[in-house]
Amino acid sequence: MNPTRWALPLLLGLATGGGSLIAQAGVPDSTTRRLVPSFATGLLWVTPLPVTPRELAARLMGRSPREIHDSVVDGMAQRYLEAVAAEQARAPRMPSWTTAIGGQPVGVDSRWIYLGPIKVPTFLLALLPVNLEGNPIARDQWRKRSAMLEDIDVAGRRAANLDDLELSIRRVRERIEDEELLRRHQRIPPPREVDPP
Repeated sequence: MNPTRWALPLLLGLATGGGSLIAQAGVPDSTTRRLVPSFATGLLWVTPLPVTPRELAARLMGRSPREIHDSVVDGMAQRYLEAVAAEQARAPRMPSWTTAIGGQPVGVDSRWIYLGPIKVPTFLLALLPVNLEGNPIARDQWRKRSAMLEDIDVAGRRAANLDDLELSIRRVRERIEDEELLRRHQRIPPPREVDPP
């Protein structure tokens, strides 16, 4: 029996505390009862292994821990490279708009701009000062929307300021009226007290 075939499920079962994986891996059922706590057994933890799971995997596979890590890293890198290659194969290629005039290529493809005997890299197109705008109707609609939003914002700020202004004017008027009332009352002499007979 190949030890690598049941080693991984065994390690997963021991790491997660589940005995079902161990039983599926072909290990006798007595170990699952011993390793997994169950109701009314009084067991709280899984019995620890005599070695760490890494050392156990190294012994079962016949490799050193470093070789196991290297093989895992190699497998992960290989899967990544395969995924990148699959994605590149799935991605559409840039079209080639080239033709031959007088035996010289003219046009643009994904890498070069062909101008007869001259080849220019296409990334230089990004450096050209070309100011092309999109759809003029959409641009005008965007400008109108922006102007409306600005008007709404200004009107909201004005309304808030107007409310604050009206409130402060009302307070100033009330204060002035109170001061005037105080001045009036200060000019009036108090009534004379009449002596009781």
